[in-house]
Amino acid sequence: MNKVIGKSAVRALDAAGVDYSVMSGIEYCCGSVSAGAGSTAPLEKLGQRNIDEINSRGAKILVTTCPGCCRAFKLLYPQKFENFNFDVLQTAEYFARLLDENKLNFKRDMGEYFGKNGKLKIFYQDPCHLTRALGIGQDPRRVLESVPGAELLNPTPEGSICCGFGGGVRTAFPKKSVDQAARIHEYAESLGSDIIISNCGGCMKNIIEGGYMRAKDSGEKRAGLPVYDLAEFLSIALGNEPTERDDLKLIYLSNKSLKECLTHYDYDPFEELAADYDPDLK
Repeated sequence: MNKVIGKSAVRALDAAGVDYSVMSGIEYCCGSVSAGAGSTAPLEKLGQRNIDEINSRGAKILVTTCPGCCRAFKLLYPQKFENFNFDVLQTAEYFARLLDENKLNFKRDMGEYFGKNGKLKIFYQDPCHLTRALGIGQDPRRVLESVPGAELLNPTPEGSICCGFGGGVRTAFPKKSVDQAARIHEYAESLGSDIIISNCGGCMKNIIEGGYMRAKDSGEKRAGLPVYDLAEFLSIALGNEPTERDDLKLIYLSNKSLKECLTHYDYDPFEELAADYDPDLK
């Protein structure tokens, strides 16, 4: 549903001159979500096949955009499967490596790009699976601090809060989950931020929805702060055009999918969007 992150990562890799191959996240699901909810069967069924496919492509490094995938491959797979012949890095780690190799040649001043009179003030949202589970909190910050015209307002993970998406919270307690995501906007605004940079598809989707729900509940016209993925932001800074996106369609599709898959899920704050987006659904 959210193709922005994958497309942006590919565009950033192209700009850095990286030789890569892309695996479908649908065909080669890592199994992390079901494992986190208590069922390891999908992970055990798919894991060795995924490893064999990566090895067959001759890859030395697996780069995941998703912190949950990264956690699965870094922590769970080595305990269960064989022939693990490659390193595993999340995009933040790999971008930091490219930065050290002088392969991130930024073309834009992001303060100017966003129309600011000075630097663009950034709040970086720490994904739980990345920062808490894997201890990866400084690599994304180091990369963001290197972007021309950008100022990072939270230089360490200290004080970071969960977006409310993971751990089954979104599926079991959707209203509380979105309310928690709205607090990310409040916290970032309290620091004087112009923009929120996430580094996880779940965080990104939930924080976007939290902004819209906060505006809907309060009658405001503005749907919170702008929310960008790390790869999306870097791709723009590297000179690429923005990756096309439709945030309301993302919100509608995600809630529709959960309602179809989970019998207990009856949360859909944007049912009125059906008239706009159902004709496009196949």
